[in-house]
Amino acid sequence: MRLIFVTCTLNSGGAERVISILANYFSSKYNTEIICWRKDEIFYQIDPAVKIIELEDYGKNLITKLLSLRKHFKKDDIIIPFMEEIYGRVLISVIGQKRTVIPSERNDPSKTKIHWRIARRLLQFKITAFVVQTETIKEYYTKAFQKKICIIPNPVDTKQYTTDQWNKESKMVLAVARTDPQKNYPMMINAFAQLHKSHPEYVLEIYGSKDKGESYCQQLFRLIASNNAGQYIHIHGRHQNVAQLYSQAYMFVMSSDYEGMSNSLIEAMCSGRPVISTKVSGARDLIQDKENGMLVDVGDQNAFTNALKQLIEDPNLAQSLANNATKLREVLSKETICSMWDELLIKKISSCPQSQS
Repeated sequence: MRLIFVTCTLNSGGAERVISILANYFSSKYNTEIICWRKDEIFYQIDPAVKIIELEDYGKNLITKLLSLRKHFKKDDIIIPFMEEIYGRVLISVIGQKRTVIPSERNDPSKTKIHWRIARRLLQFKITAFVVQTETIKEYYTKAFQKKICIIPNPVDTKQYTTDQWNKESKMVLAVARTDPQKNYPMMINAFAQLHKSHPEYVLEIYGSKDKGESYCQQLFRLIASNNAGQYIHIHGRHQNVAQLYSQAYMFVMSSDYEGMSNSLIEAMCSGRPVISTKVSGARDLIQDKENGMLVDVGDQNAFTNALKQLIEDPNLAQSLANNATKLREVLSKETICSMWDELLIKKISSCPQSQS
């Protein structure tokens, strides 16, 4: 039996980080593979025992890749595709075959492109089990389909993200996410520019891959310039040691319009940093407002600014939120989360082969 993860790439995204953790964990138990839809830099460390396959080695067009998947998958495999576009393609590739497919939804399914939503609905009969990150996401689906759903949050490597003492003297506000419209960085930038009027000593440092390319980043740079904020709002690329950034930050902020479950939010909380987030899936599941973090309405710039001010002006509150946030370390440790995946796999292995058409 092979355990086969399927992803777009193994670059620096959150889904890729989770796959790397799971593949490394299972490499000693199963014959483990990762199939990448396209070639790209491998950002995370992968155990040498894990076989990595790049479909572009077999051809670059859609049909060739689908046929390559179809030929590669065997009856006893457990196939775990991440993200809707990838699991949609995997489900198409196994039509007419008996295969165990356990897709993992990594974002808000209501925001999925319409053609993938249609494909997901039409191909639900091919899904053996379906992993989502939160109860909120599970509730999106029909009652009938919910019977196949298993909720497994994202894991965090608690050895990598340590609880260094929070430094209330730090002046750095940190954001870590790819530069994508989903993350609503314009709202964050405008809110921080508003904060600067009363707290000019603080800086906003934004780190993340440039998924939408230089043109979108240029839009953000122009917005920063229009606010005369170039001295205190900085956009960087990826950082090789994000754990170090959390240890240096006064607080972590996230302004997304929607999410599945943010890895960086989990990392910041498990690193013992006060956090502010919009009320998106994942954040609503992790944060109890004013107990272990702060929540503001999606797109509410004034509320975001006020939350920033509150944590800056009340370091005792910030300290309390940071302390309480670290309680997630036990709940979301990679050992705990990987054991949840293991339990799911053992259950499905025992019932294989699936009686699928």
